[in-house]
Amino acid sequence: MTNDFDARLAAILDAATQNIRRTMAASIRPAPKVVLPMPLRETLAKAVAPLLPVLERLDAMMPENWRGQHLDYRDMVRLMQEGVPLAWVPPADLIRQLLAADGASSRAKVIDDSRPQILAS
Repeated sequence: MTNDFDARLAAILDAATQNIRRTMAASIRPAPKVVLPMPLRETLAKAVAPLLPVLERLDAMMPENWRGQHLDYRDMVRLMQEGVPLAWVPPADLIRQLLAADGASSRAKVIDDSRPQILAS
């Protein structure tokens, strides 16, 4: 009986969360696209150029499945706090699927469907 109650409660909470997400997404306006003039872009590129070697060294220290992938680390930390291991395994494309999933049950399905790929990595 407890498992049935837990499952129903999880489904109800997941539906409520999805409704909140849809409501918030509908009420938020997209940010305007900003195009910088070429001289300003060139100035910014020159200012940032000295940081590129540092960023490359930082990227080299990341787990292999994160390197060069431009993943959203803030969302990854949230998933890792939920107990989803993302360092070294799984591959980056699977991390993207997990980040795009609409909740814990969707992430569990992604993981379940990808077991062979996870084990191989």
